[in-house]
Amino acid sequence: MIGFAHMLDNIAHSLTPILVLLALCGWIYGVTARAWASRPLMSWEPRNRTARFFLGLLVFGGIIASFFVFEAIIKTAAREEISPRLSSRIGSATVNGRPFEQVDELAAVLRGIHDSPAHHSHPVKSYEVRVNTDLGPLTLRLCRDADNPHEYWVFYPGFHSTSLNEVGRTFTDLLDGR
Repeated sequence: MIGFAHMLDNIAHSLTPILVLLALCGWIYGVTARAWASRPLMSWEPRNRTARFFLGLLVFGGIIASFFVFEAIIKTAAREEISPRLSSRIGSATVNGRPFEQVDELAAVLRGIHDSPAHHSHPVKSYEVRVNTDLGPLTLRLCRDADNPHEYWVFYPGFHSTSLNEVGRTFTDLLDGR
């Protein structure tokens, strides 16, 4: 699954501009078909004009829905990829390149990453957290929430998608004052 998700992430990342353009064309086609539906029919035109409108909506909606499906698959794979390293012994940690002494507490915070419902906020301050585990190093980016200073959005740079979209959220006060 992780290999498939990496392939999907690379393909989706490179095709995003084309897919967005196709979705926009589908939307324009549907709206134009709907607007022209009120004019008189030409002899060569099909009688069912709503089919064009629904075709445009189908193209637009299908592409948008595929983005949501791709994001869910990649997010799940990213969590599967980081989970074994977070479950192993964490020897040392750095935050923004500086050694972090409270390794066990930070490990517990990172192991507590979970899905959280969106509350229309945004991340503000970013921290690069690098932990050295028995299974290798792991780099995550934790971004403090604008509304709740103890909530952090967790991003994983191992995928294009999860370097921009969160893999989960966690709560801590360990990074206060940094």
